[in-house]
Amino acid sequence: MRNWGGSVRPWARVARGRLLRSGSAICWVWTLALCSCESTDPLTTGRQLLAEERYDEALPLLESAGTPADRYLARAYLALGRFDEAVRAAESAVTDDGLDAGLHELLGTVLTARSFARDEFRNTAGAEASFLRALELDSARVHSHYNLGVIYTHKERLEEAVNSYLAALRFDSTLVAAHKKVAEIYRKSGDPQTALNHYRRATELAGDDGQAFYYLGVILRDGGRHEEAVSALSRAAELNPHSPQILSGLGQALVRLGRREEGRRLLERSQSMRLQERDLGSDVTPPEGGVVPVGPAKAHHALGLHRAVRGDLAGAAREYRNAIAIDSTYVDGHSGLGAVLTMQGDYTGAIVALERAVSLTPDDPVTRTRLGLALLKAGRLAASRVALDDAADIGQNFPELSYTRGLLEARAGDLELARVHFDQAVRLRPGYRDALLNLGVTSMKTGNIRDAASAYARLVELDPDDARAHLYLSDAYRQLGRTVDSQAHRRAAQRLRAAQADSGASSKR
Repeated sequence: MRNWGGSVRPWARVARGRLLRSGSAICWVWTLALCSCESTDPLTTGRQLLAEERYDEALPLLESAGTPADRYLARAYLALGRFDEAVRAAESAVTDDGLDAGLHELLGTVLTARSFARDEFRNTAGAEASFLRALELDSARVHSHYNLGVIYTHKERLEEAVNSYLAALRFDSTLVAAHKKVAEIYRKSGDPQTALNHYRRATELAGDDGQAFYYLGVILRDGGRHEEAVSALSRAAELNPHSPQILSGLGQALVRLGRREEGRRLLERSQSMRLQERDLGSDVTPPEGGVVPVGPAKAHHALGLHRAVRGDLAGAAREYRNAIAIDSTYVDGHSGLGAVLTMQGDYTGAIVALERAVSLTPDDPVTRTRLGLALLKAGRLAASRVALDDAADIGQNFPELSYTRGLLEARAGDLELARVHFDQAVRLRPGYRDALLNLGVTSMKTGNIRDAASAYARLVELDPDDARAHLYLSDAYRQLGRTVDSQAHRRAAQRLRAAQADSGASSKR
């Protein structure tokens, strides 16, 4: 039943800076006709590696393949943040085939990416011309329409921006980024109902987009639909628990719904977190939708966060490194990289990244907690304790800090103190599953069987399909003499595990 330290998921931290930079996402489409067989041809192999996002490996092969590889080279350079080389490769590809709409779109993309990386958001005349040329050749190019909307938004040509986003949606109604961008314009221009429709559609298409849920909740709250607002904002907070904007919005909605004490606590926490300049950091849409935020360090961090949430740790690490390459003092790049490397088991690399982040923001308890976790995973318990004590001394308690301190004490053998920390984490976030599980484990091992049963019962309530939680609850009930309940949960665990086994066997057929 022991769980501490074995399945830790370092939690996402959001970006610093302004609430939203509306144009930091531009569309980048990859359409590669690939041969499934192995080949010694550098172009074919390079394209295969490119499709697998193995950019560093693809690059030398593509560079050796001559002019036919230019279109692919541009994409590889762009992914690695080598913008000038990406522009040169795209320009060469357009020169070689000026009637290919996709190449004009690619050139517009890399030109926009380079301008955004330099914070030159209005220096996009060349990109605009490229996208317009792409549409002359093929009016159905969704991402050229969308990217023109991004450019027009930055130039405050809002009517043209709306028309471009809507044109993109006419060709692809599932393009989440376009729904979010046009919703933002409608929201700011005083049309909350149309904005709400687009944000709601965005949440339906991308259930892990914290920004879309946040703005949906804000519009619902301001429209007096408080229960719906709490639901949307709660989902946003689940996706991004360290955003002061999200916590503030949820706190206000809870107050209006009459849950004043709960709302007050969230508002107080939001205010303390604003001292660290944390933000939404979620101007992100699913990469498979064709939209990739490329631009300043903040945009690369946002994409890294999105990839990490979806389990693409290698992609997340690459984007965090891109953010650091653009701005070596960008704290969230170092901190995000450290969290991902911890998840990958590269504790040495994680510690280096997180120590750099701490040196840049010594008063940030979140980064110090992440460092404490990496040190703990590396087996450096004394150093981990120093980092976590420093985080606690800053005076901002939050669930992950208590949870990580619980992991440390459990590893050190003080199960009672570990239980106290896990309990505190649950009090701060009642739905914190990892903390509930470890609270149950440490309560069982210290003889607090009723507390263990309560924690496991809460886990089952949160996820009735969690076979392990049913099994642990069955054991706790057995020790409490609740035989009927124990047998019921054991049967539930067995049924769920059998169903999972059947499902796994079916998927292999």
